[in-house]
Amino acid sequence: MSSQYADAFEQRGHPYDQAMQRFPDSRNFEFIHLFDQIDLTKARRILDLPSGGGYLSQFLPEHCELDSADPSSQFRKSDAIYELNLESLVLPESHYDLVISLAALHHIENKPGFLNSVANTLKLGGFCCFSDVAADSGISHFLDKFAGKYNLTGHKGSYLQIDAPYPGYMSQKQLSLVEHALKPCPWVFKNKTEMVEFCRLLFGLKAVSNQQVLDALSFYVGYTDITNSQGEPGVSLKWELLYITFQKQS
Repeated sequence: MSSQYADAFEQRGHPYDQAMQRFPDSRNFEFIHLFDQIDLTKARRILDLPSGGGYLSQFLPEHCELDSADPSSQFRKSDAIYELNLESLVLPESHYDLVISLAALHHIENKPGFLNSVANTLKLGGFCCFSDVAADSGISHFLDKFAGKYNLTGHKGSYLQIDAPYPGYMSQKQLSLVEHALKPCPWVFKNKTEMVEFCRLLFGLKAVSNQQVLDALSFYVGYTDITNSQGEPGVSLKWELLYITFQKQS
């Protein structure tokens, strides 16, 4: 069974990767918050699932052994990123210290099955961290009502609830909940032009003006002018994600 993720990014994975390569530091806060509850000095084997173009690696210590997997051929630019099916996930048992899934779960329908597979592949005491857009948020409406209107694939996300457990967690006996929290993780740019260009590429937006993109970001998400630590001006898009961390019970 093909996943919504695979279908979408076979068509728009290339411009998404262009955005990440052109503005590699814009989403740093998203990645940094993944490790709020995790001591990376104790994590050796890590799985990034799905990995996109392998963006997680720069945030890990040298001792970590990272496996990257993605269903879309547009992201598998090297043999270091291997293919798998997110809807019928098969992973090696008791193999990883940490499993990461960033900003992809809203493309996965079989969330309980995904959780079970991740639980089984964790070593005792290991962690998994899922992070994604929250249901009924301004960002979810931006994705479904605006980005989905102007990209090639449409967008109808299956989002995680802020005030409800992860689907299937209540029947999952291997994992204990460590964190379930909505966190700001602003996207940072030098100016509004960069912000619009990044979003146009990342979401595969077509046949829409820069002003329309800017207006939609203002209406659904919000942004503000900032000054960085070097005293230089910039702009911060008010992105936020729901972070859910589990630990495999030892």
